[in-house]
Parts: sequence; C-alpha cells; structure tokens
Amino acid sequence: TKVINYDDGLFADWLTQLKNNQKIKAFIDMSLSPLSLDEAISKIDNLLKNKVEGIHHCSGKNDISYFKFAQNLALEHGYPIQLVEEDQLKKNNISFHVPLYTSLSIDN
Repeated sequence: TKVINYDDGLFADWLTQLKNNQKIKAFIDMSLSPLSLDEAISKIDNLLKNKVEGIHHCSGKNDISYFKFAQNLALEHGYPIQLVEEDQLKKNNISFHVPLYTSLSIDN
C-alpha cells in the first residue's frame, strides 16, 4: 500500500517535471497499491469512532505498476502521456526485494 501525497516526495517531483515538460521515468517491474490520503484518514477515523482494536491494514483496491501510475498521474493533471517513459528496476542494478503483491485483500 502507498498513501499518495502529491505535496512531497517522488510524486511531487514527477508533477514538477511534468509541469516543466520534462520526461519522467517509472518502473514497470515495481508496483504499488495506491490509497489517497483522504481514504486513509477516513478508514482510520472509522476505526477510532468504532473503537476497533487490533492491527489493521489499509490497502488500495489494486496493484498497479509505477509506470501505469505515472501515466495516470500525467493524464489526470493534463500532461502528455508521452512524457512518461518505462524504466526497469532490474536494469538499474538496484538491490531491492520487490514483493509480488502490494495490496492485501480487504474482504471479510
């Protein structure tokens, strides 16, 4: 799961680059399960209001590659999708364990 915040970090950098008509690169072989900040706050608020105890995982609905997310980001903010280029974690020799899935089932 990744709580999406456009005010800082990677996504803010991407938006700045897109705004300046610069290309961005995003991994096709790494995924995230996006969750808006509002959704995360709402779910936490609901747990608190209902005095639910325990450990809980809040997840987005689907896994999506960073590349597909970046394409969606560009389109949603009115930037050309051609500014988003594919990249691969493997090609960059980054030693990082990539999980098969980034979301958990939220069905009861």
